[in-house]
Amino acid sequence: MSDTSKQKRIKKIMDDAAKKLEAENVKYFIGVVDRQPAQSDGGKAYAQSDVTGEDFTYILDMALPTHQDTINLGIWVGQLIQARSKNKIQNLKGNEQ
Repeated sequence: MSDTSKQKRIKKIMDDAAKKLEAENVKYFIGVVDRQPAQSDGGKAYAQSDVTGEDFTYILDMALPTHQDTINLGIWVGQLIQARSKNKIQNLKGNEQ
């Protein structure tokens, strides 16, 4: 099976889940990572959301339950900012924008 058909299947799963969640009248953030270590890009990430910026704190609170988790996120974001400020802006595949 091709990567294109796999991407379409993943997106359909997420679309179906989003429709069911909307029917329940809830906000949602659906994200998946398709890790493909054998591929040159290392994987793809897919996300769907009707969550606003202020709602995102709920997700962070659940995903980062300890103080150390929050510190680690801060360190990682700091490293990302540093890496981008040293060079021209690059996308996740390393291509200049």
